[in-house]
Amino acid sequence: MSFDVAAYFNSIYHHDLVSWFSMAGATQNDYEAFGQFLREINTGRSVDCLPQGIYPTKMIGNDFLRFVEQFHGLRSNAVVRFMDDFVLFSDSRRDLRHDFMTIQNLLGDKGLSLNPNKTSEGVRENIGLENAIEDVRMRLLQRRRIVVTDYDGIPEGEIEVEEDLSDEEMEFLRGLLRQDDIDEEDAELVLALMAEHAEEAMDRLADIARRFPHLFKNIHSFCLEAQDAVAVSEFVLELLQDVDAMVYEFQLFWLTHILEDRLLDTPSAGEIIDRLYNHPNATSISRAKLLEVPDLRYGLVELRDGHLGAGQSDWLSWASAVGHRGLRRIDRRHRLGYFAKASNYNKLVFDIVSKQ
Repeated sequence: MSFDVAAYFNSIYHHDLVSWFSMAGATQNDYEAFGQFLREINTGRSVDCLPQGIYPTKMIGNDFLRFVEQFHGLRSNAVVRFMDDFVLFSDSRRDLRHDFMTIQNLLGDKGLSLNPNKTSEGVRENIGLENAIEDVRMRLLQRRRIVVTDYDGIPEGEIEVEEDLSDEEMEFLRGLLRQDDIDEEDAELVLALMAEHAEEAMDRLADIARRFPHLFKNIHSFCLEAQDAVAVSEFVLELLQDVDAMVYEFQLFWLTHILEDRLLDTPSAGEIIDRLYNHPNATSISRAKLLEVPDLRYGLVELRDGHLGAGQSDWLSWASAVGHRGLRRIDRRHRLGYFAKASNYNKLVFDIVSKQ
């Protein structure tokens, strides 16, 4: 698995650099002077403070991340890093994904994040197929560009395209789906263009979700267009029931979006809610998104009441208050009365929600 840090040199926090210099053995005078230099060179801003392109900066940037490959919890057989580019080697895909999430958390503690556009898993093998029908690929990529542009708000009338995919283009997309080693760019292409033929791609959706977690926003858009809500619910359950799948916080967040937008009236809604809330990787953020869903079924009201009655002032209680906007106003105000007394933040949320 290979990946790199997004906007690495622009995102390093200057206090972390001072701490690194101190731990490297610098004297107090030296690391304090180093901190002053970083502050003053960037007029007091604490990030984007390294002058880029010169050798000392590269040396600092390379050594600063040494703590990652030295972390005791990594399981991969080998970790190779040059500056902010990482490659993990292992015979176990599960270990690779474990280390990917571990490194993501380690970098997150430093205010850094991974670049989803430069994350890849495995080795591409079917280059010949791509070369043989490159003209079809280019036409499809042009369609994808137009679809994405339209979603960004440009009126569709400004661009003329054929509405339906040709037989040749559809067969190309089906060929991509049949590849066991489909890469991220092709998976994104399928998600962008096959929503009207979702039933043909639904069997591969869970595999795509596991292999390319950063495509989950695209998967959400795909599920919105898919006509068969039950098939979408089966995909969500397959992912949540897979004990070997490494499901990240942001994936649980987007799965909750899919639940809210498409699945609340499906037979599996109650089970999906339970698995989302009690998932081993669920966090206060992913649970808060679920508690905000204003549905009155499946025990959501009781779940929210549990947080509102605890006298807490946190994301879970605020989200629970927002989720109660589905109640009648008089019932809503009654249930939120005790919650509002816990803090000024709670009172502010109460005032907003009770007026809806």
